[in-house]
Amino acid sequence: MKKVLLPLLLLALPTSTAALAAAVDMGKNPLAPFLEEARESYVLEARETESVSRHDNGAFLFENEYRYKTTKTRSASLETAQFGESSTSSTIVRDERGRPAQEYLSYDNKVSTHSMSNASYDLDYGNPFVYVAPSDFKEVEEGVYRLDDLKTYEFAYRLLRLDYLLEEVLFHFEGNAFQNITLKSPAFEGVTQDQYSYEYILIDYSYETEVRLSNLGTAAYEGVKPAESRDPEREETLRNALESLPDNFTIVISEHDRDYEANHEYDAYMYYDGQAIFHQLTMGSLTSGLYYCEEEERPDGKLYCQGYDEETGKWVHYTATSTRSYNSDPKTYEELIPLFKDVAPELFSYDEENDIYVCDNLDALGFIGNPLSPGTRHITYFTDGQTDKATIKLKSDGTIDTVTVGYSYEDSLGYLLSRDIDYRYINLGTTTMPDGFAGR
Repeated sequence: MKKVLLPLLLLALPTSTAALAAAVDMGKNPLAPFLEEARESYVLEARETESVSRHDNGAFLFENEYRYKTTKTRSASLETAQFGESSTSSTIVRDERGRPAQEYLSYDNKVSTHSMSNASYDLDYGNPFVYVAPSDFKEVEEGVYRLDDLKTYEFAYRLLRLDYLLEEVLFHFEGNAFQNITLKSPAFEGVTQDQYSYEYILIDYSYETEVRLSNLGTAAYEGVKPAESRDPEREETLRNALESLPDNFTIVISEHDRDYEANHEYDAYMYYDGQAIFHQLTMGSLTSGLYYCEEEERPDGKLYCQGYDEETGKWVHYTATSTRSYNSDPKTYEELIPLFKDVAPELFSYDEENDIYVCDNLDALGFIGNPLSPGTRHITYFTDGQTDKATIKLKSDGTIDTVTVGYSYEDSLGYLLSRDIDYRYINLGTTTMPDGFAGR
């Protein structure tokens, strides 16, 4: 019967027969259903082995092993690479504009994203299986499919960040069940120092990598979660202090290396009198600093930055020279007050020994530096999520005493240094401009 019916079907329904033939081929080729699941999400574990031998006689010298783990979804990529005891990790998400971004908790305990570049998430962190199709493979033996040479480099980079040429990329199946992916490089020529003679010798080195995948199509990224209350009584005390900051106060600013006490001879002052702000950079000088106030020429309720003109003895408008200049996007007085009233106490725990509140939520710490700082003193380290210290000390009457924020950086010699900025609050509710100050 089948020999009779098949030609009849071909004559009557040629398109349906083509679909049937494709379904039969798909049943024989496990790549299509595998790729469909892998394009959704997966968990990856991989081991890369680097083999090194002498170039002159092929004698084995040593091996290095690298391990990788990745969770990939349509909107997130969690990547870890490990070599010996050292490892690097990153978690990148797709923001609402499709750009690679870092997810974090903002100062008000809301999940937010910080864009890392203007590039597309898919460009650097997209799913590698989206860029290959069953037609890019050739079955070289039963259950073993070789990826086309033109696709190997891009696929390997997106899969594991491998940036060297490959000899072959093979997908292994047992029946329709995926087993693993193997990647093999050709031998490269290089130079290394002999551990015994300390002489430099020519070597050959190559890489072989095995990749195993799990949770195909079902892997998930839980993401950052809002902080929950841990100590309601202490949190309420901190909340009251943060919300009670009046609209006029003085901030004494001490910036210093973390391992050293501040030298208060170099303290700066910021006077908030309820309408304007004077940032006194040199103690005692009423002309060394920056003055933020409203201007009759620009009646929009914004405060504009003024610099002191020694020749005229007046404060004059700073002309914005770039989009990063403050006067290119001025703020209102209320916007320049530290954002204490919206800071979530749940992000802090109370350190009884030192009598301070410490931001110990690692999802929030990196980006909390600027919200805890005066609005005119936001710095790049905090903007880029590099805050590594944030503490709040209260006075005996429950009001704000000192807020400390800090960051770490490498100096020109590569040494890691840490810097702290102490903001001490005085004259709460009674601040006026210093005697003798003449603003606009």
